[in-house]
Amino acid sequence: LLLSLESLIGQETEKAGRIITHLSAQRMQGRGYVKRGDLRAANYIRKEFSRIGLQALVKNYYQPFPVRVNTFPGKVTLKINGVALDPGYDYMVNPASPALKGEFNVHRVLSGALMDNPTSVLNAAAGKVLVIDSRDQHEADALEKNRLQALRRELIYRKDTGIKAIVDISPDKLNFGTSGNVSVIPAITVKDAAFPDTVLAFSATVATRYKTSHETVNVAACVPGTINPDSFVVFTAHYDHLGLMGRHTFFPGANDNASGVALMISLAEYFQHHPQPFSVVFLAFSGEEAGLLGSKYFVENPLIDLSAIRFLINLDLVGTGSEGITVVNGNVYSREFNLLSAINDREQLVVSVRKRGEACNSDHCPFYRDGVPCFFIYTNGGIAAYHDPDDRAETLPLTAFDGLRRLLVKFTEEVMSNE
Repeated sequence: LLLSLESLIGQETEKAGRIITHLSAQRMQGRGYVKRGDLRAANYIRKEFSRIGLQALVKNYYQPFPVRVNTFPGKVTLKINGVALDPGYDYMVNPASPALKGEFNVHRVLSGALMDNPTSVLNAAAGKVLVIDSRDQHEADALEKNRLQALRRELIYRKDTGIKAIVDISPDKLNFGTSGNVSVIPAITVKDAAFPDTVLAFSATVATRYKTSHETVNVAACVPGTINPDSFVVFTAHYDHLGLMGRHTFFPGANDNASGVALMISLAEYFQHHPQPFSVVFLAFSGEEAGLLGSKYFVENPLIDLSAIRFLINLDLVGTGSEGITVVNGNVYSREFNLLSAINDREQLVVSVRKRGEACNSDHCPFYRDGVPCFFIYTNGGIAAYHDPDDRAETLPLTAFDGLRRLLVKFTEEVMSNE
């Protein structure tokens, strides 16, 4: 008995949900570079590629490469007036922060005062924690906000201030990140609602481990073409995320980017059962959050002929979709964008297909700079969780998952048939 289209759609979305749940579970440690989180995720993807029957592009599917990264696998605490703040929600540690431990006096200033007279402020804060209240900049224009950000970046790398730490009180959403270097001064951003009007006591512990050469891996596989195996369409998605900020706070990374990995695995399964005249390649990158390191390494050490790539599609943040999709490089590759848009107009697979220009903000970028034609596709609408502990599988709607999957299948088949 043939399954209905609705049943098939449900099945694919359900499979994707299971993959995302697995990759964003606590045992994956945020898929970062502590407690083998990245390698656990890579092993899961390798097993999926092997289960599907994909051909490995390199022995055991793995392309190893080193990364330098600052990590926070130990104790991270912040107490103000004896009250412990909630890591990940009340505050975030700067990813480049060195270790910090102790009880400190604070010197608190408005950000405007710091920008107007930095020398006076720094002299007054020597030997203390400098608390910068940025709420006075909430209504400032972009130029002023950028000026303040640049000053903060400069300060945490200065060796001559004697400041014990810098704390920024911010009204903005808190985000974590990854850094390949370590600053001179520890830095923490605290949500404005969590910071008291008067500070009588301030204590903090930030345990760090800087890894100068952590070996991580790209996972690479393909479905060989039946007629022209040396011509390629490539799908990429990064699987790494932000890891831990302390022993108990991890960043699940369901949308960023377990969703992209799930869609890539779903596409791999389809093309394994529907081989094309050309080869379809699947690359799961590590190191994206640390600066596109995995994709850069692949471009510098390619496992296929980059000049033979007809088109590459990078999938990142594809777990929503109530407002359609956006195509980075849509303005650059007009022929391919028009084809993608025409397919969607014909089939009504996603709500809308928007285009934008080039942007070096995901793993398509090293390929694009090397002359490989490519898109970076992400979904719009839905939850706003990003680089925080709330990017969880159970809240990810996968609104456009199946529609985008079918759109990419049809695009892949038609972009090559139109050669």
